[in-house]
Amino acid sequence: MVQGKYVIIVIFGTALAMAIFAWQFRISESDDVLDYWGIESANLLRHAKRVEFLKLDSVDALDSASTLSLNGTQQNIASVEDISLRKGLIHARHMFILDHTYLWEESPPKNIRNWYFALRFSDGDKEATLLFHKQSKAVQMLDNNKPLIMGPMFDNLLHYLTPLLEPIE
Repeated sequence: MVQGKYVIIVIFGTALAMAIFAWQFRISESDDVLDYWGIESANLLRHAKRVEFLKLDSVDALDSASTLSLNGTQQNIASVEDISLRKGLIHARHMFILDHTYLWEESPPKNIRNWYFALRFSDGDKEATLLFHKQSKAVQMLDNNKPLIMGPMFDNLLHYLTPLLEPIE
């Protein structure tokens, strides 16, 4: 009968050790992203109430009300669509805050001029905008001069957003 107590203690101890490992693994899964984007921006990427898709035009802009400015280059916003309630958005948002989404060792091209589209995450007066470059698979946060390469996850994002990327008729 005493052996049964030890078996229960061993099972409980093993379960506790596995839970602690899983908890620590989940926390460390986003360490680099939190350092890179910052805690407040990463929180917006994951939990902002409003998410907008911004289709960008490659022509330099004249009207500042409908442009994005990055590294001294202005780019027209061709259209804006609220995608806050779009099916599957929770998975796309989660992708942005995981370390393995990005290729940390690869150097992105310098001075990217024509961004393909952007996603704006906003909650009250807080806002974070990610710009995406199709050819290099780069992503850059507005007001941050450091782009990152997304790698294979960029293709998944493009597939998810394909209906929004088609030409406006």
